[in-house]
Amino acid sequence: MSSRGAYAALALALVALFVHARAYDFVSDDTFINLRYCQNLLAGHGLVFNPGERVEAYSSLPLVLLASLAGWLGLDLLAAVRWLGCAAALACVAYAFALVRPLAPGAPRALGLAASCLVAASAPFACWALGGMDAPLFACALLFALHGAWRLATGRGPRLALGAAVLLALTRPEGPLLAAVLLALGLWWSAAKPARALACLGGLALGVGALLVFRLAYYGEWLPNTYYAKVGAPSWTLVERGIEYLADYARDHGGAALLGAPLFAAWWRRDAAWWLTTAAFGALLACVVLEGGDGLPMYRFLVPAVPLWALLAASLLGDAIARVGAGWRGVPWWCVAAALAASLAWPRADSVHYLRYRGHRDFEIEAWTAAGVWLAGHAPAGASVACVPIGAVAYYSGLPVIDMVGLTDPHIARVALPTGSGWAGHEKRDGKYVLARRPTFLLLGNVRVLDQALPIDHPEFVRIRHPAIEAREGDIYGSELVRHYQPQVANLGAGLFLHYLRRHD
Repeated sequence: MSSRGAYAALALALVALFVHARAYDFVSDDTFINLRYCQNLLAGHGLVFNPGERVEAYSSLPLVLLASLAGWLGLDLLAAVRWLGCAAALACVAYAFALVRPLAPGAPRALGLAASCLVAASAPFACWALGGMDAPLFACALLFALHGAWRLATGRGPRLALGAAVLLALTRPEGPLLAAVLLALGLWWSAAKPARALACLGGLALGVGALLVFRLAYYGEWLPNTYYAKVGAPSWTLVERGIEYLADYARDHGGAALLGAPLFAAWWRRDAAWWLTTAAFGALLACVVLEGGDGLPMYRFLVPAVPLWALLAASLLGDAIARVGAGWRGVPWWCVAAALAASLAWPRADSVHYLRYRGHRDFEIEAWTAAGVWLAGHAPAGASVACVPIGAVAYYSGLPVIDMVGLTDPHIARVALPTGSGWAGHEKRDGKYVLARRPTFLLLGNVRVLDQALPIDHPEFVRIRHPAIEAREGDIYGSELVRHYQPQVANLGAGLFLHYLRRHD
């Protein structure tokens, strides 16, 4: 394939990812948590979720700052954060095209296109490309750091590697570990002099240290509040849930054998590019397992692994082509690439993650947005809300919001409850504490919005008999709730009705 043809095909792969992302057209409720920080920063309240409460619950500081800059320039925050993610996802497709050549020297140029197509075909990658969260940005930063480590391993200057590692470390909480792995392996493979190695690792430590100093000075904690809410004390049950998360992904996207095969790419060569890519892939999966997976749909935590897997898969194809001879340089290997892409393109229709995505996209975001808009127009001065989920309700209402699972509340996040056996990120709770804060509105039952108004004596008016919801809200029901709160229904328009409890004293 000529250079012109390869780049034309790459352009088609970029278009394919964009069309794929538009087909999913997904926005996560957690996106609005980040945007709430942007709102308050632009309003002069600082990097806070609720004015006056310094709690770090955003997922990525660079993403929040970039979205805030877009808002300061007059752009819509939601549109800005979605397009930022889309731009990062498209950059990953282009990066995958470019990075195959160092990983598989001598392979046909078109193998870069195969890697790009595998990334563009991935259902989780396409779903989160416009999801508004940090996954595409983290994936792009990881490829950038991998590129820098490759250059470092071949004896070129460490500045790019160090800068990319620091950027990766700032992008997500897992970033410092991955950055340290890539930078250390790049230095080891290049046989750098001890002084240069110490300077590089010291530069990374300074970058991470600056983030920690900012976090400690501004929020009073070494770690984000979300760590305590989602992980807490490490345990074997968290690891088991993380392994189950990977197994579910494998079942939905081609099976463990297919997804694991690329790890053997270039095993016989054992060159620096292969080791660095495999180490980044393995370290990322280890982080996912240790964190116990994620409760959001469509495998958000595995999105950054997709480009790494695509690079290894293309490398494996290249090695196979080189060993079986010229007869395989045409259509057959394209059939293999097409089969791989097809396995990634759409999850099973009965997949829990796919069904959760459909519910989120087709009803829940619209319903929670409508609830937030209604509260903005009907809540009295000084009102507050307690609910789960909190993103769209907080962003559109502008009211102080108590997160009943502790993502934005340091007290609930540190409640001594085991994690790992329930819905990831939704296991912490303290109903008595929530009631003691006297919120004006309680939006229970997953923010209960229905297409019909239930009578207030209906057994599931706000208390849904759902195991996951009962586990996180069950301790709030009791005599104090009955004594202080009255059930009410709000007509949100468009055939939607919010069922909620309002404090009457």
